[in-house]
Amino acid sequence: MVPVAGDRKPYPYIESSLSTYWAQFSPDSRWIAYASEQPPQPQQVFIESVPRGKGRWQVSTEGGDWPIWRRDGKEIFYIQGTRMMAVPIRLTETSVEVGKAQALFEEGDTGDAMGRFQVSRDGQRFLIALPVEGASASTPLTVDTDWLAGLAK
Repeated sequence: MVPVAGDRKPYPYIESSLSTYWAQFSPDSRWIAYASEQPPQPQQVFIESVPRGKGRWQVSTEGGDWPIWRRDGKEIFYIQGTRMMAVPIRLTETSVEVGKAQALFEEGDTGDAMGRFQVSRDGQRFLIALPVEGASASTPLTVDTDWLAGLAK
């Protein structure tokens, strides 16, 4: 992390031998949600204060990945295998109250784990990266960088 005032010297937020990733600031920037390995359990989603020291709260109970805050900070969404999970969150100045996780929907019968996602501001719509059925991993991707030229035709 880098302080915006003072010496602006970067420092590690978390130093751990375990993988910790996909950190997301809460909308008020006082908290961070992230995924972390927790052997022998599956990786889990946690919330921790910014700066550290006010505590750490476990959000997921049966594994979790890719946590994203709802725009108002009252809910966290994350992936648990092929399910999209939602957990109500209540933030105060010094603590976090974590509600009960609820499965919103399952990706389907493909057996593939859900990919990364984004959520709308109100938490009602999801954009999810999923593989195209029947496509191979080597399917080429064409990106048109001059699409405006095609409008003239």
